[in-house]
Amino acid sequence: MKTAFLCLCMIPFFIGNNLSYAQEESAEVSAVETTLLYNNITNSLSSFFEALKMGDIDKIRPFLSDKIRKNYSTLFDKNEYYGDYLRKWHEGTTFQIKNFVSYDDGVKVDLRMDRNDGTTNFTEIYVKEETSIAPGGVIPVASWKVVETKKGRGNKRNF
Repeated sequence: MKTAFLCLCMIPFFIGNNLSYAQEESAEVSAVETTLLYNNITNSLSSFFEALKMGDIDKIRPFLSDKIRKNYSTLFDKNEYYGDYLRKWHEGTTFQIKNFVSYDDGVKVDLRMDRNDGTTNFTEIYVKEETSIAPGGVIPVASWKVVETKKGRGNKRNF
């Protein structure tokens, strides 16, 4: 009888230990997934920023959602100097991702842009993962697209 009582008392101990181990393992997996997610976003945005600095409209387009591309279609398609404007505007600009915040089905990225003239701009970029078919194939390709931007805290002069 004492043995049965002792065994019954040990069951919650073993279950509790296994549950806490599972929770720790789940938290580790979640942290790894989050890191991978943010690395993927950072890589996509780094390529996007380079395209902006080069003023390369054809390289910029794939990083924009359909809605954003439509909003900028006049500049992209009808203004032959827009690429030159972007190149001059972003010349010497450094882009720094300051923070990521998950929301609904996307991620808000807080961006700091330090320009050659000493000004600093803060912008919020909202990105979502979209899947499309690679050119000439049937392999789905997932990429992060800019779906919205909002001006952040404004500009301030660095001294």
